[in-house]
Amino acid sequence: MRSALPRGGASLLMGGSFLFLGIAFSNAISFLITYLIARLYGQQVLGEYNVLYSFYMIVVSFCVFGVDKYIIKFVSSNKNNLGILKYFVHHIVIFSIFSSILFVAISYILLNFVGLTIFGNEIIVNKARYVLFFAPFQAMSLTLYAVAQGMKNVLAQIISRNFIEPVAKISILLIIYTLGFGQQYNYVIFATCSIPVVLYLLCILRNVFSISDTKRIHFFNIEFIKFSSFVFLSNIVSFGVLRLDIFVLNKYAGVGQVALYNVPFQICNLLVIVPTVFNILLSPIYSEIFLEKNFQKLKKILSQNIRSVLYIIAPTCCILISERNFILSFFGPEFISSSWLVLFFVIVQILAAISSLCNSVFLMSGNSQIVFANTIFFMVAQAIISFLLIPYLGLYGAALSVLVPNLLLFFMRFFYLYRRYRLFVFDKYHVKIVWCSFFVYFLINLINSFFDNNALLSFFISLFLTYIVFFLFCWIYVDNTDDKDTILSNVHRIF
Repeated sequence: MRSALPRGGASLLMGGSFLFLGIAFSNAISFLITYLIARLYGQQVLGEYNVLYSFYMIVVSFCVFGVDKYIIKFVSSNKNNLGILKYFVHHIVIFSIFSSILFVAISYILLNFVGLTIFGNEIIVNKARYVLFFAPFQAMSLTLYAVAQGMKNVLAQIISRNFIEPVAKISILLIIYTLGFGQQYNYVIFATCSIPVVLYLLCILRNVFSISDTKRIHFFNIEFIKFSSFVFLSNIVSFGVLRLDIFVLNKYAGVGQVALYNVPFQICNLLVIVPTVFNILLSPIYSEIFLEKNFQKLKKILSQNIRSVLYIIAPTCCILISERNFILSFFGPEFISSSWLVLFFVIVQILAAISSLCNSVFLMSGNSQIVFANTIFFMVAQAIISFLLIPYLGLYGAALSVLVPNLLLFFMRFFYLYRRYRLFVFDKYHVKIVWCSFFVYFLINLINSFFDNNALLSFFISLFLTYIVFFLFCWIYVDNTDDKDTILSNVHRIF
C-alpha cells in the first residue's frame, strides 16, 4: 500500500531524521544544563533559574505577537513568488522589532508595580528586569525561524535552534562558572543565546531580505490581524498557563520546590521531541492539504502520525517510569523524593504530544479561534486548580493543575476536529500499541526485580530490552500493513 505521506516523502523523511537528531541534541544539552546547575549551585539556584526562564518566555510570546504561525502559513503558500516573499519578510521583521520594544517597555513598567507579588523576592525581580532587555533578540529569532520553517529549510532550522542555541547556552554556562558569576547571573545562560541564532538566520535568509524586485502587497489586513491576534492570545495564555504552576508554586512553596517540580517535568519533556518534529515538518503540508480540501488524505496522515508518535514515545515512557529513581539521582539525592511526579508528567506529555498534532491542523487551516477557545478553557481550568490546590497540597496540587486540564484539552481538541471536519483519526491500532506498552512495562519490571542491587545494570537492561521487546510485540500484535510497508520501504532506501 502507498504511504499516507505526500509527494516528496523521501526528502521529508530525511529532513525529519536530521530534525529529530537536532532536537534530541538540543534536549540533551538542556538536560545537561539542568544537571550542571543542580550539581554546581544547588536546588535553590536551579529553582530561581526555572522561574526566570518561565517569565522570559512569557515576555517573548508578547513580543512575537503571534505572527510566527502566520509567517509559516503565508510563506509556505507564497514560497515560489520571491517578490511577494521579500516584501512580506522585510516588513514583518520591522513589525517584530517594534512590537518587541513596545512590550519590553510595558513589562518593565509593570514589574515595578507587581514584581514582588509575582516573584515574592526582590533579588529575582531585579534579575527579571535585566532579562527583559534580551527578549527582543529571542522574538527576532522566532520570527526568522518561522520564515525558514515556511520555506521548508530544514537545515537552517536544525543549525539555528538545535545546534547554535544549545551550544551557546552550555558555553555561556561554562564561561560564567569559570569567572565565578554563575550564581548571580544564571539568567545570562538563556537570555543571550538567541543573539548568535539571529545573526546566523540573517545570513542564511539574506536573499529574502533584499529590497530589489519586491512586489508590494497588503498583508496587514483583517485576516492577518484576526489570525495573529488569536495566536498571540493563545500563546500568551499557553505560556502563562503552562508556567502558572511554576509561579504559584514559587509564591507558596519557594524556589526549592520549583526545582524539585521542574526536573521531572524536563525529563519527561523528552517525549515531545517526536511530535515537535512532525509539527515543524508537516505544518506547511497541512496548509497545502486544506487548499486542496482533501480531508481523507488529512485523516490518513493524522492517523499515521499518531501511530508513529506512539511507536516511539510508548517504550520511552516505560523506561522513564521504571527507572525514574535512578535518573533523578543524577541531579542529587534530594530530587529522588519527587520521582512520583514522573508518573504524572508522562501522562501529561502523551496527551500533549498527540493533541498537538491536532492543534497544528487548526492553525494551518486558518481556524486559530478554535485554538484560542481551547486554550482559554485550559487557562481557566488550570488557574482554578492551581490557586485552590497548590497552597495546601504543594507539589501534588501543582501536578494535578497540569494533568487535569491537559486531559480535558485532549478530548476537546479531537471533539472539535470531528465536529468541524468529520474526522475521527483513532482506530484499533492505536489501542493495540497502548496495550503493548503496558505489557512491556510489566515484563521489564519483572526482569529488573532480579537486579535490584545494581541500579546501573538494571537501567541498561531496561534500555536495551524495552525497545526490542516493544517493537517485536507491535510487529506481531498490532500488525498494521501500512506501517510495515512504510518501515520496510524506508529500510530499503537506507541500505
